[in-house]
Amino acid sequence: MQSTKAGLTTAHKNITDLDQLEQTVHAMLTNGSTVTVLPDYRAHHAPSRADTIRTLCAQMARRLTTECPTCQTPGFGHVEVEHGLPCSQCGSPTRVIAADIHACGKCDHRTRIPRDNTRADPAWCDYCNP
Repeated sequence: MQSTKAGLTTAHKNITDLDQLEQTVHAMLTNGSTVTVLPDYRAHHAPSRADTIRTLCAQMARRLTTECPTCQTPGFGHVEVEHGLPCSQCGSPTRVIAADIHACGKCDHRTRIPRDNTRADPAWCDYCNP
C-alpha cells in the first residue's frame, strides 16, 4: 500500500491481514492522505513468484553441473533457438522454433537439438497465411 500527502509518497509494507489493512488505510485517510492499495510482489509474499524463482534456481543448478562434451567446462546449455520449422503444407520455413542450440561459454562447441515437431501448422506460415 502507498499513501500520498503533499506530494510525498510513502510505502507501507508487510500488511498481512485485513484488519491491519483497514487500520492503516483509515489512519492515512484521516490525516488527509490519498491511499493506493497495491499487491506485494516480493518473493516471500508472492507464492507464485517464489515458485518461479525456485524453478529457475533448479534450472541454473542443472546448467552449472552440465559439462561441455568437448572441454568439460561446467555451464554447457541452452543459449538460443533456431527458427524455420518447415510448413506442413508448402514446405516454406516458418518462424516456428525448429531446434534449440546448446553451447559452451569457454570453447566453440555447439549442439543443435531438434524440437519434437517436424512440420509447422500452415497458420504460422507467411506464404500460406500472409
